[in-house]
Amino acid sequence: GNIWPECLLKNNVPINDIPTVREEIANLARENNIEGMGIEDINELLNLQDEELTNEMLLTFGTEHTLDDETDPTVIQTEPKKLTTAQIAKAMELVEQAIEIFCNNDPDENRSAKASQ
Repeated sequence: GNIWPECLLKNNVPINDIPTVREEIANLARENNIEGMGIEDINELLNLQDEELTNEMLLTFGTEHTLDDETDPTVIQTEPKKLTTAQIAKAMELVEQAIEIFCNNDPDENRSAKASQ
């Protein structure tokens, strides 16, 4: 079966401007944060429209693009953020220093007392 052949028909008139349709599909994929779905990917899927797509073909397609992203030097891999106990201790120390500055310098002692609680 064809991949969504209705996409290529408008009011039962074939759309002949396939490059524009492909570009629109790619734009929709980008707008919806679908990674790994560029013009080449869309071309590959549309070129398969005369073949019956099996689950295996779809899984292979997805795996290929996942592997491409992992080996692509333009894809920047970032380390997950980590909050260590040393960083928490440093932050708490800075908070205590800030409260001390308020307590020592605020002419409104009641306000400073509330801040230090």
